[in-house]
Amino acid sequence: MELQLENQPSGYRVGSFVDNAVVIGEVRYAASLIVTPEQVVPDWPPQHLDQLTVDDLGMILALGPELILVGTGNALQFPDSVILKAVMRAGIGIDFMDSRAVCRTYNILAAEGRRVAAGVIINRSTSVR
Repeated sequence: MELQLENQPSGYRVGSFVDNAVVIGEVRYAASLIVTPEQVVPDWPPQHLDQLTVDDLGMILALGPELILVGTGNALQFPDSVILKAVMRAGIGIDFMDSRAVCRTYNILAAEGRRVAAGVIINRSTSVR
């Protein structure tokens, strides 16, 4: 699925999400990552939604977003309520979607100049390397 031209002057954009991998610029990420308009944080720990911890979301919160998107892999899933409560206490909006939807939504919000951060969970056992 091609999304849009990446590497725009306004920051990092997701070029595609294909075969359970994210392409940003010329780099293909086959492991979970965090992307903001200012930076890409590779090797984000969770490989499945059930491995997502409050500390993993803390890594995203430390980047100062106004909104967090979490891609849950190839299918939409929801985390334990403890995870949601931790982010809500910080006063930050959070939304869970399948990873393709997160990549599309991230690009739209980043293009609007929003301080968005996307954590994309990539299940390594199903990744094509």
